[in-house]
Amino acid sequence: MLIEKLSMKKKYQRYFFIVFLLLLGGTTTFSCKKSSLYTNFPSVTVNKYVYMNLPPYNTLQVVGNYAYISDAGYRGLIVYHRSIDEFVAYDRGCTYDPTNANSLLEVVSGGLTIKDNHCGSTFSLVDGSVSGSPATIPLKTYRVDYDQPNQKLYIYN
Repeated sequence: MLIEKLSMKKKYQRYFFIVFLLLLGGTTTFSCKKSSLYTNFPSVTVNKYVYMNLPPYNTLQVVGNYAYISDAGYRGLIVYHRSIDEFVAYDRGCTYDPTNANSLLEVVSGGLTIKDNHCGSTFSLVDGSVSGSPATIPLKTYRVDYDQPNQKLYIYN
């Protein structure tokens, strides 16, 4: 009789353990879903070469300068020369309301600020972080590879 009770107890422990594992697996499955900051931002493929020796992009040869590129990204790009061998590319669509036709980011003259003149949101040119509301999400960025000998940037996602 004692053996039967111990056997039943082990059986219940096994069932409890299996149910526990199933529940644990179910909650971790839901919590491991990838989330994106840019769920409302239209997804586009970016695959752009920029030759800094061409006149429209000459300014990018100097650290601290930027250039607009209209034929890449969702609303165009702002490319910023952050340090000697580091560039960053931001989409010109504001993260507050990217699908608004009047929304287009521009670098504020003489500063390190990017502004959407439609909604008033401001961002840091250096790292794309929000510096003024109503936006709460940093700028959409794209990857940039720099080929220094050829003065060429490859911007992609």
